[in-house]
Amino acid sequence: MLPRFSRNRWLPVEKTDPVSMSQSREWRTTHRLANRRRFHAITSLIIVAGLLVACADESGPVDDRRFANDPVTRAVELATPTEAPPPAVAPTPPPAGSPEALLHVQGGPVVLYVQTDETIDIVDTVDPERRRSIAIAPARIVDLAGAPNGDQVAVLVTSTEDGGAVDVVVYDREGEEVRRWTNLGELATSEATPLPEPVNSESTGGFVTWAADGERLLVSSNGTDLIAIEIAGDVQQYALPARVQMVEYALWSPLGDQIGFLSRDDDGAGAIWTMDPFVDGLSSRQVTPPDADAFNLGSVTQFSWLPDGSGFVYILATEPGESNPGGQLYAYDLESSQRALVATPGRGGPSARIVDFAVSPDGQVVAYIISIPSGDRWRFHSLWVRGLTTSNVFRVPTSQTDQIDGLWWSQPGLVWRQQSEDEQDIVLKSDSTEARVLRDQEDLALATPAPAATPLATPLAATPIATPDTATPISGTPPSGTPVASTQGEGTPTG
Repeated sequence: MLPRFSRNRWLPVEKTDPVSMSQSREWRTTHRLANRRRFHAITSLIIVAGLLVACADESGPVDDRRFANDPVTRAVELATPTEAPPPAVAPTPPPAGSPEALLHVQGGPVVLYVQTDETIDIVDTVDPERRRSIAIAPARIVDLAGAPNGDQVAVLVTSTEDGGAVDVVVYDREGEEVRRWTNLGELATSEATPLPEPVNSESTGGFVTWAADGERLLVSSNGTDLIAIEIAGDVQQYALPARVQMVEYALWSPLGDQIGFLSRDDDGAGAIWTMDPFVDGLSSRQVTPPDADAFNLGSVTQFSWLPDGSGFVYILATEPGESNPGGQLYAYDLESSQRALVATPGRGGPSARIVDFAVSPDGQVVAYIISIPSGDRWRFHSLWVRGLTTSNVFRVPTSQTDQIDGLWWSQPGLVWRQQSEDEQDIVLKSDSTEARVLRDQEDLALATPAPAATPLATPLAATPIATPDTATPISGTPPSGTPVASTQGEGTPTG
């Protein structure tokens, strides 16, 4: 037997018969086929494994293990976020003077106090169905003012007895009398100049206002005195400048460091004065018009502090007198001693006048009334709201109105009292709704006075006098878009 080379080793070769050789060839053929099938299977597994690895690299670390019969869900391909290009045209700004921009104010009260005869009618601007009132009769109301925090209301009254003595009464939120100061003529300190005799019950003079901290009152019995009353009980009289004939009303600065008051001379010309109540009388000075002896500088008919105490908003008439009840609306800055024209009555015609206004509690806008002459009286023309720092202006709808004699800011919006023939209504216009009547003639008549000794309870909030501590000051330059001045005054003078 000769050796024969095999694939792995040398093997002896034996002689076999043809049948055995045929079986051997068949076995080798079968073995080769099996090897090929195993090679193809391994190659296929390698290819599939490579594809799976490639898919795993593209899809990230997402765990996508599942059974063979689980449904296959294709992942949603998200586009790569890119920065949006700027629009070709800038967005359209809100319309100038829109109610949304001008009637949405901050800091207004919910409840307003409105005098109806000798009754204080409480108007809840959120829940107008609440009908409350404080009866003052048989005394007569001279003036009233709600405390800044709404906890109390001060009322200046004249008695129908005791020679018409003037009293100051403070009620709490429940309508209970908290404090009473009887006969202002006896309230001044012994060192102060004696006060005039008490006014009689027919007098219409006198006022009462609150300080921003709600701890002090400013009171005058007849316009010739100025008394500060601490709610805790102390009373002090302030000396007035020799040139001041009468004080129409006085207001504490929102910062509490100054007093501003409106004086009247013998001719009825009005001027704004300021004084420091914590120093001697030499601190008093006339602010505007700048010189009481100057000719034809105009007459102030009404003023109000700006909410940040930086100055005033006021109406300046061309000349004094009942025949000229108003004029143009200005703002005055105390630091720069400059005035800026805020609004004119030109929309009502050359003879129109601005006769009343109310600065919003946040100091952003002012509402004002324009009247026009009609025979021997002045007739209501229109009601407007204008931005104090912008040129936005909006005419408030007031249909079938003969007269408006009250103007207030509340939490929901602007409130006014209007007269239409024999009907009297209290109306609210907010930033998102149509004007609606809060009280009509019938509702006001239902506010039946309670017995004098037991006033009805008041709501939890009252009309605040104080305003927020901050607001945008008015500079010496008038706001852009100021309406064209009417023929009654100059454009933008400096004071």
